[in-house]
Amino acid sequence: MDNSSSWDVFVSYSRKDYHIASQLVNDLIDHNLTVWFDDTDIAIGDRIRDSINNGIRNSSIVLIIISINSLKSRWVLNELDAAMIREILEGKTVVYPILIGKVQIDDLPEDIRGKSFIDLRYNFPRKYLREKKKLFSYLSLIANISYSEPTKDEFSVGDEFIEHVINYEFKGDKEINLGDPDTFSRQVGEAIYQTYYIDNYDPKSDDGEFAAQRDQFIDNYGHYGFRKLFLFMLDHMDIGLTTGFTEDQFSELMGSIELTILLFQMQRDFQEQNLDLIIKVRIDTDGEITYRLFQQSGS
Repeated sequence: MDNSSSWDVFVSYSRKDYHIASQLVNDLIDHNLTVWFDDTDIAIGDRIRDSINNGIRNSSIVLIIISINSLKSRWVLNELDAAMIREILEGKTVVYPILIGKVQIDDLPEDIRGKSFIDLRYNFPRKYLREKKKLFSYLSLIANISYSEPTKDEFSVGDEFIEHVINYEFKGDKEINLGDPDTFSRQVGEAIYQTYYIDNYDPKSDDGEFAAQRDQFIDNYGHYGFRKLFLFMLDHMDIGLTTGFTEDQFSELMGSIELTILLFQMQRDFQEQNLDLIIKVRIDTDGEITYRLFQQSGS
């Protein structure tokens, strides 16, 4: 967390969505993020508005849960106004919306209609299960910006990382011995990729902002680059290709790919806005992939 902030995340929500908000807060805390939440951060005797404004001013992220309920909440709309004013004054993104329920894009306040958002509408349990790893990795990255120098074994998100992915030697399923497990595992991975991203691809479908980000990635690196990224992520997960894998494991794989595509878009946005921020990816010896956001020196 930035030393100038008292919390990583301020959570704004309608009391009618308390069960979802509390679940998000508990998971944020489990991911080592500090959270301003009215249940725990407004003490008896506090002036409520002053406490809320203090939380908004001193949090790295203002996470707003947008629903039909919250759009009718005076408190939530006031919190959104305060957070957007802070964005204007500080010249940086502070507000990150999460959409739930049946709220429509056209119903969103104009302030956030053009923002990137996390879409958990229509089937929150299923979508949250799929998106949670991406969500918390993304929020952790934003909240924990580093001012140290990146290490030499970290790759910049963009051309440098893709070059590493393209040149990566696919290890495949190490638990089998079929003469050429690399070929067998690659064929299985290729079949999954073909089914999920090619055969079932519908450019008109509404699968959130990821569709546009994926298409931009393919414009830059081609289907070959995207396929290699898929195989790279598959090879770094604890999945047995001969024994099959669960729906949860498949959701985790998709979440990892979507997070990576999202970070590529973020890095392009930083460059277009002339921000001295760089995202680095590290692959540990045990295969774990982590991301860090750096403030480049001299900024």
